[in-house]
Formats: sequence, structure tokens, C-alpha cells
Amino acid sequence: MIGIRSAAVLVAVAALLVPAGATGHTPGLVFSGVGTATADGIIQPGEWQAAGTLGFQAALPGGGSVPGELLVMNDGSNL
Repeated sequence: MIGIRSAAVLVAVAALLVPAGATGHTPGLVFSGVGTATADGIIQPGEWQAAGTLGFQAALPGGGSVPGELLVMNDGSNL
């Protein structure tokens, strides 16, 4: 399980690792995910199951890459 602070740090690090020359999204790509996660610092099994996902390779400083995944979902009042 991952804490909310750890998750925020991972997101910030992932954002820094995306190459500066990254292109925009694929034309026609639309994320679709409906649900509400509980922001309690614990990712429960299935909590993000309905999220839209995008897998990517995050560049590492000095070369190489690691797999990353962006999860997106919203409900009537939360993104």
C-alpha cells in the first residue's frame, strides 16, 4: 500500500522524467473513467478499476526508462 505523500512524490517524479520533447496526445484519444477514489493514502484493491489508463515509458536521468501508468477518473464533482 502506498501513502498519499508517497503517491504525490511518485507523480511529481514521473512528471519530471517525461522527456522535454514529448508530443501531445494521440488524436482522438479520450480518457473515460467514472468513479470516486478515497483520498486516504491507501489504494484499495479495485479502487481504480474503472479508471481510464495510459501506459508510458518514463525516461530516467542518465538513460534508460521505467514503465509508468496514468490513471484518470471522475464523478459528478471530483477529478
